[in-house]
Amino acid sequence: RPTILVVEDNYSLRDYIATILTPHYHILTAENGQIALDILQNEALHGTPNLIISDIMMPVMDGYQLLEEVKTTNKFSHLPVIMLTARADIQDKLKALRIGVDDYLLKPFSFERFLKAISKIQRLSKVDNPIVHQKDIFVRTKSIIQKIKIAEINYIEAKGDFVLICTKSNRHIANSSLADILQRLGSSFVRSHKSFVVNINAIDKIDG
Repeated sequence: RPTILVVEDNYSLRDYIATILTPHYHILTAENGQIALDILQNEALHGTPNLIISDIMMPVMDGYQLLEEVKTTNKFSHLPVIMLTARADIQDKLKALRIGVDDYLLKPFSFERFLKAISKIQRLSKVDNPIVHQKDIFVRTKSIIQKIKIAEINYIEAKGDFVLICTKSNRHIANSSLADILQRLGSSFVRSHKSFVVNINAIDKIDG
């Protein structure tokens, strides 16, 4: 699986980002730029990430310092970077763009805006979902194996030891975990909550 390094000192936001991106990506996390740099330099243990998502304002080493280190080191200079910040300062944005950031998100950013940033990086740098896309999945429902067209799925909800798969025309209760189902779907499906997986193509609008 492609690897994403999430650098953020806010634990709640770091956990939220990791929840969205798992299990399609292998997630590495750091609470400041120095720890992130240590992870990058220890390739033998962690491998080289395919994308860095980093906050700007952090203790020890901030996002600007990390980005400058990344962009001036030959073996890391190609890595795409998405920067996060709580400051609506045009000078901050211009500085980040001059250093070489690929996208820039102002907190609190929307779920939709975050997905758009990830999609942009996928298009530009080929950080693709490693899952081989298929048209159907087979799930066990009671005593039968049911074939379900992936494009017909609107969302999937965790129900204890089962999942409820809601399609455009039906509802199926399957003997599976949410994580297992998600690994078999394509990149248009995201985990929007610990109990829900949503098909982005089925969303008409996002409110709040």
